Amino acid sequence: MPSDPQQPEQARDDDSGIWTVVATALDGGEAQLICDRLLEAGIPAEEQRSIGGPGWGESGARYIRVAPEHAPRARELLSAAEDISEDELAKLSEEAGPPPPD
Repeated sequence: MPSDPQQPEQARDDDSGIWTVVATALDGGEAQLICDRLLEAGIPAEEQRSIGGPGWGESGARYIRVAPEHAPRARELLSAAEDISEDELAKLSEEAGPPPPD
């Protein structure tokens, strides 16, 4: 999830300034999870397709971008998330219990 050193550091220029790429995702689903995690931490984020076009649907890699002032904290948060082992994830899943019925 951390940013790729070969991808562009600055990806957007608008009224709020240039947004910085802090991570990449394999597809739209993963990108949404990353953006949600950042938003829960108070960091507004957006995704941008890095390849393909609308015909690709949710497939295709995405850049995750945040405002420059949030970039260090976003990278730190996402880096910490990578330190969770598969065993810890399984334990957290078991503790959460089954999903609620539809």
